[in-house]
Amino acid sequence: SSTIKLTINGQSATYDISKFAYSSKELVQLQTYLGEKEVLEDFLSNIRADDTILDVGAHIGLYTCLSSNIVSEGQVVAIEPNDAWGGQLQRNIQLNNDSAVSHIPVLLGDGSDETVTAENLFSERDLSSPNIIKIDVDGMEVAVLEGLKSILRDDQCRRVYVEVHPQLLEDDEPTKVVEYLIDAGFTTTRLTDRSDEYMIRGTK
Repeated sequence: SSTIKLTINGQSATYDISKFAYSSKELVQLQTYLGEKEVLEDFLSNIRADDTILDVGAHIGLYTCLSSNIVSEGQVVAIEPNDAWGGQLQRNIQLNNDSAVSHIPVLLGDGSDETVTAENLFSERDLSSPNIIKIDVDGMEVAVLEGLKSILRDDQCRRVYVEVHPQLLEDDEPTKVVEYLIDAGFTTTRLTDRSDEYMIRGTK
């Protein structure tokens, strides 16, 4: 079969694993939820049916496709600017008949260097303000958070998950990630701790 079905927290989604898309190493990574099972469980358990989810750096749609099952009255906004991952994401959205998902192939940031701020994106497209946000942007964390400032402060936004990649950041930037969340009213917890990256969760 050229697809794999993943189930977590009672939610299932199907992913394309055709030989053109995956090496055997990537397949093993996918079977182990890209090493993010604990985070995914936490993420999925806090979604409500009418939530808007913002998945920044959606990759192939691991979080997007699983969470779209739950938001029967809401939506998932999946941001993936990379053409290869975006094509894969689009296939996985179609495989799962995910009508609740909008894939937007823009580069989110602080508005400089051809990036778009999340604030502008949401207002221009008249999208509901997100309730839960996941950010995995390989070194662009601080710029993305800068472009999310007013959204983070909104009472509607109750959970944020940020994957921090210290080796891709300036020395003080990992601390800045936490400061952005605390300034916006979140309590922060470090959920995972691998040598090269870790996940920070902000909760209101």
